Amino acid sequence: MIEFLKNYLPYYRAYRGRLVVAFISMVLVAMATASIAYMVKPLLDEIFINKDERLLYILPLFVILAYIVKGVGTYIQAYYMSYIGQDIVRQIRDKLLNHILKLEFSFFHKYHSGELLSRVTNDVNRIQDAISLNLANFIRETITAIALITIVFYQSPKLALFVFIVIPASYYPVMVISKRLKRISHLSQEKNSDLTSSLSEIFSNIEVIKSYNTEEYESKKFAK
Repeated sequence: MIEFLKNYLPYYRAYRGRLVVAFISMVLVAMATASIAYMVKPLLDEIFINKDERLLYILPLFVILAYIVKGVGTYIQAYYMSYIGQDIVRQIRDKLLNHILKLEFSFFHKYHSGELLSRVTNDVNRIQDAISLNLANFIRETITAIALITIVFYQSPKLALFVFIVIPASYYPVMVISKRLKRISHLSQEKNSDLTSSLSEIFSNIEVIKSYNTEEYESKKFAK
């Protein structure tokens, strides 16, 4: 995540206002989630143990309000982060195309047009997911985790200590799985690039393929 921020932080600076609004929305979502968790204990204690019927009517209203705040915050966060992601991707795509157009002919002989097309479209779109979704989810879930851990400490210190033992123990397998998924994603990206390249070559040479009746050959070649 630190490396990601280093690479894309200059792009984010132009959207300070929208980022502040998105961040506030993330905090609202995290606080709403934490408040719902916080209300579970008093809901059970006061209603079912102490038989306080008033809370039977009051607490559900607070739960509904918390879910409304969470929904509104999620929508605002998604809207602004999506806008920021799309605009940053537009800038990156423009710079990438401008850079490719200035390269020597040897570069275009080395790489097929389909592969270049995949880089400019598919790869850049993946960057948008990282900019608008992954970063937002990371920030929101981090704030939520801090809020929930604070509540656990407040309500049950012993349970909080147990959580701090379990979380580090689960960190290693999560990292191993994450690295494996990253390799699989990279291989999938390369396969998609090859697929786009093959299709582009076929469609751009369709007249030649039709003229020489090589449809079956191209179909078998593509299937491999």
